[in-house]
Amino acid sequence: MLTTEQIKYLYKFCEKKGVRYYDLQTELVDHLTEAIEAKMTHDPQLSFDEALMGVYKGFGITGFSRVTAEREAALTKSYNRARWRYFKAFFIYPKVAVSLLLLFLLNAPVFLFKIPHLKSYHFAIVLLAVLFGLLLWIFALRTFKRPEKKLMVLKSYGAGFGIFGAMLQIPNLYYLVLKGLDINISNPRVHIIISLFAVLLILVSLAEYYAYASAYRDVKKRYPQAFAGD
Repeated sequence: MLTTEQIKYLYKFCEKKGVRYYDLQTELVDHLTEAIEAKMTHDPQLSFDEALMGVYKGFGITGFSRVTAEREAALTKSYNRARWRYFKAFFIYPKVAVSLLLLFLLNAPVFLFKIPHLKSYHFAIVLLAVLFGLLLWIFALRTFKRPEKKLMVLKSYGAGFGIFGAMLQIPNLYYLVLKGLDINISNPRVHIIISLFAVLLILVSLAEYYAYASAYRDVKKRYPQAFAGD
């Protein structure tokens, strides 16, 4: 059985070998501990350092770098699946009602009040969608405090909300594509397309938020030591 000091040393060893994330360090330390204990049980004359180097050699010449890359790729896939799952939920009962309500609210003023300047209205609803995503991002940053120790899970999920790059391209779509194709912007069908884009941007932001919130709560339960300052 390894001592507390030896366990702490394993964390430092992982960090020294390039593993910066506490969650991945913990997984590696668990693996190293089990393997070292097995080696020392099999050969009682073996020292802790000798057993550690013997186990580490088993990772090959790349050391922990391959494990780190594989773990990061797996987390990215997991995040994409979670984000897509939350996004699809807005098109399934009962949340589809929210999506339809948003679409109705963005279209109702045009068809009920006969807004004459659709170009200004289109700009307004796209700006509204962008501002909604921005405010949701700020809310997430204020609600979910950054842990004291780096976590690979949150790095993968925190890269979310990068959807704003896509959001900012919507005005280009409107002005360059539609006008470039000489499409009549006053056509109600064009307005429905623009409002649908705005709704999709809002839903993507919500999916991004829900995916991050779920990951944050899960990782906080699994690695409470990383949030010691909370």
